[in-house]
Amino acid sequence: MGRFFLIILVALLLVLVLLVGGAAAVYFGVPKMLRSSSAQEMLSGTPDRAAAQTLTAEAAKAGISTKGVEVYVVPFEGTDENLAVVLLDASQGFTFSRTSRGDPIKDYLTPLAAKVGELNISRAAVVYRDEKGQEIGTATASAEAITAFVQGRMSREQFAREVEADINVSAVVPLLREQGVIP
Repeated sequence: MGRFFLIILVALLLVLVLLVGGAAAVYFGVPKMLRSSSAQEMLSGTPDRAAAQTLTAEAAKAGISTKGVEVYVVPFEGTDENLAVVLLDASQGFTFSRTSRGDPIKDYLTPLAAKVGELNISRAAVVYRDEKGQEIGTATASAEAITAFVQGRMSREQFAREVEADINVSAVVPLLREQGVIP
């Protein structure tokens, strides 16, 4: 009987500690701190619309369709550097089209590489959404790697090692099934 009483007492103390700890966490704003990522804080500046328009115009000048393409240039907080974010949205009419040189990756990156210095872009991210508007994936690379690849100073394999990607596998698998790539 004494052991049972001790277990109940420990359980009650544990519940009390959890309640007091939870209340203290809410009081001191811990949940808010956990939701606020360093990326959000780092990119909290006002997007540079003029720079975004410059990149869009450069792509159009290179013969790349900008239908379904949105471009954002966001400053890294506390620096003079920017992040270029390019949204390729098939639900808004974007399609990967063959380009004159036959290498669509280089063709799509060339206008960006031409402006990285002028616009202080140190990194670029590309987000792709499918015909349903579902995000399929994001890829990002440094402006230095993009420029080296476009200029032929870096091979496709070397560039691939410099790219960081996040793929929505649950969205990609049905697409691959629809296209007969996987059963």
